[in-house]
Amino acid sequence: MLQTSAGMQPALVTTGGTLRARRAVLLGGEAFLTGLPDYRRRLIPMASTIMLTVPLTAGQWGQVGWAGGECLSSYVHTTNYLTRTADGRILFGSRGAPYRYGSDMSEAALRENANFGWIRDRLLEWWPSLEGVEFTHQWAGYLGVPRDWLPTVHFDSNRRIGHAYGYTGHGVITSAISARALAGLVTGAPPDPHAPYLRPQAPNWEVEPLRWAGIRYVQNAFFRMDLAETAGKAPPFDAPLATFLGEP
Repeated sequence: MLQTSAGMQPALVTTGGTLRARRAVLLGGEAFLTGLPDYRRRLIPMASTIMLTVPLTAGQWGQVGWAGGECLSSYVHTTNYLTRTADGRILFGSRGAPYRYGSDMSEAALRENANFGWIRDRLLEWWPSLEGVEFTHQWAGYLGVPRDWLPTVHFDSNRRIGHAYGYTGHGVITSAISARALAGLVTGAPPDPHAPYLRPQAPNWEVEPLRWAGIRYVQNAFFRMDLAETAGKAPPFDAPLATFLGEP
């Protein structure tokens, strides 16, 4: 819990004690910020799943034809993203467990619904020549998604509380940019007037149960849309509605 008011020393209050900050308290917990009352509706935790193949042989890489080391992504609604690692593996990421009521981030849900089989099938859609390739690592976790899918950086100089969040799975670069911007705000540097991420907060998500019903509907509809496209069939009848509700 945060404990702060204008002119007072900001502090973090935990079950183990209170930690007071000399200068500021900065929050950067992404999806885990939803555990704080003030941030419960600013983000939703969205699950993501990643698998890592064994190092491919030179012959396998020749069949794959991916020599440049580019980062790859698909245009399906249940996004797939791939990277060639420095030691010659394929890292394949895709959707994870469906959204749970109340932004619950159950570790059991990740283990039970991480869709590792889905990733195996998708890899062979990309490269049928990799039939039988083994995976050595697999994991899943939660990322933070704001209502408008845009990051937010803000520092309240009166309360001395700052936050940066909302990277929607693009945190490697975006978190570094946000951290520099937040550090500048704390130290009094003039903010960039053209930076769209400098704002007090993202728009709130809907209250439950509307949030759960809407997100689960869109996740299901996007899955059905991808299946139809893969099968060469017409999109589901509700595809326009799902697209309107689910795409930023």
